[in-house]
Amino acid sequence: MAPDNIAFLRELAAWRRRWQAGRAAVVALRLLRWVLLGLVLYALLDTAAAFSQAALVTIDLAILGGILVGLLVALWHITRMHDRAMALRSDRMAGNRRRSVLSAYELLKEPLEDTERAAFLIDSAVNRARAVLHQLRAPSVLEHDILRRDAGLTAVAILLFAGCLVGPFDGARLALRRIVLPWQDTPPFTRFEFSVTPGAPQVVYGGDIEIGVRIDGPPVT
Repeated sequence: MAPDNIAFLRELAAWRRRWQAGRAAVVALRLLRWVLLGLVLYALLDTAAAFSQAALVTIDLAILGGILVGLLVALWHITRMHDRAMALRSDRMAGNRRRSVLSAYELLKEPLEDTERAAFLIDSAVNRARAVLHQLRAPSVLEHDILRRDAGLTAVAILLFAGCLVGPFDGARLALRRIVLPWQDTPPFTRFEFSVTPGAPQVVYGGDIEIGVRIDGPPVT
């Protein structure tokens, strides 16, 4: 294969890898955002409903399974972004209605007669295709606009999640602990505080003892 043809295929593959990298970054940002938002919503539901330990484990496994399936589907789509798809995308991005990049790629991948005319056609197609590839810009191939939007939305999700951890939300922090560590059987959040007196009662066998309980919290309506 002629050096120019090899160079064209390498350039196309390099742009395809950049495209895949951009798409992988988008998938990572979206996955992180939905996980964080899901944890916040999950914590709110647990604060209100007080799920049992068995329910927490079941829900956790279902969420992990959903995340794994979604990740595998996304990775499968990324691996399907092959050189031909990048050639077609290059033509679309450059506004090239003649599809020069795709035509050159298909000419190189399909066996042609070893004649001077065939060589001339391939050389001409490759030269036009490389000219189109040289018009591409990395931000466009990396889907910079989509990346910037998803990065902003993910930053909001991170701030919301961090607010639940460091803000005055005892119920959310307790619920997140119950969600992340369901096997510890942490009791659910309650707005009431029980004070038992005496704290360490002692009684002689057969004797009597009085225990007092005080409940502090908002009034029940």
